[in-house]
Amino acid sequence: MVNIFNENADVETVDEVKTGTIDDVKNSFQSQSALFNTFEDIIDESFQAAVSFDQFLLDSNGYYWFTEKTTEGQSASQIYIFNSQGDFIKSHGVNGKAATIYEYNDCILAACEGIDSKGYIYKYSKDDQKLLKTWDIDGFLWDLEKLGDTLYITSYLAETNEAVLYTISGQEVDCKVLGNSFFPTGVLIKDNILYIPVCPLYSPNTGSVLCIDLNSDKVEEIAVSVSPRQILSYGGQLILHGLDMSKGKAESLIYLDPNTKKTESFQIPKASDIRIQGEYLLIFNHETKTVIYWSHAKKKIIRIVQWPIKRKFHSKKNARLNH
Repeated sequence: MVNIFNENADVETVDEVKTGTIDDVKNSFQSQSALFNTFEDIIDESFQAAVSFDQFLLDSNGYYWFTEKTTEGQSASQIYIFNSQGDFIKSHGVNGKAATIYEYNDCILAACEGIDSKGYIYKYSKDDQKLLKTWDIDGFLWDLEKLGDTLYITSYLAETNEAVLYTISGQEVDCKVLGNSFFPTGVLIKDNILYIPVCPLYSPNTGSVLCIDLNSDKVEEIAVSVSPRQILSYGGQLILHGLDMSKGKAESLIYLDPNTKKTESFQIPKASDIRIQGEYLLIFNHETKTVIYWSHAKKKIIRIVQWPIKRKFHSKKNARLNH
């Protein structure tokens, strides 16, 4: 069942995503990209004049992690860290650009895209922001997930046209080929099952979710009627943010029950990114500078908010919408 929203009654949509190259598609698919870049005005304005920021994350200890905005071909960049008052604490150099920052209970992870067709992962302490470990993998790094001390990373090897899953435990790195001619656009762990949405390179508007049992290594595939851009979960269901590859725009939500394989599809305004916030999805539109509240219970839009919030209203409570 497909539910259509009234486009005239909802917000304007963003420009179509360019999908001509791997990098363009990959960037449009980034599953955990940090949001609310305009929150950078919490820091000292003199510092802003010297550095351009790309993404940011506010961790549970109140520290702000900003990634440097890079130019094409830039081989290294910086991650800048500030305290809750906006004071500069320290910076870390990384290979390539820090595409995505992830927060876990015991650490911060930065997943970086090198210009050498490699991905670099950096692990930092949340207590003192020190670098703890680094790893590098081959291919275009798409997404990562952490369970205990083990990392699960999806990547695409352009040279061999293979989607792969890296498993990193300590300094041991294992690589498993998932298949050919598709992008592994995300990774999610739920109930000891690894869910990986895949987007075929040559079959627009189709896709599937690979379900890998971490106990038995059994693999099951569930077909879906969209090219999955992003995977989330709520109330025992998987939620896929779908991309229309033929038009280069994302405009669908699919609720998938992994047990019954039943799906329910809803059309939404095009979104820059989507986040879980309690019983809602927050749908972000950078072009119109709006946050759309989508209710899981009602399966519809219930509120539209303009952003950025003015500087005087900046607070940890508001900024945590980024998580």
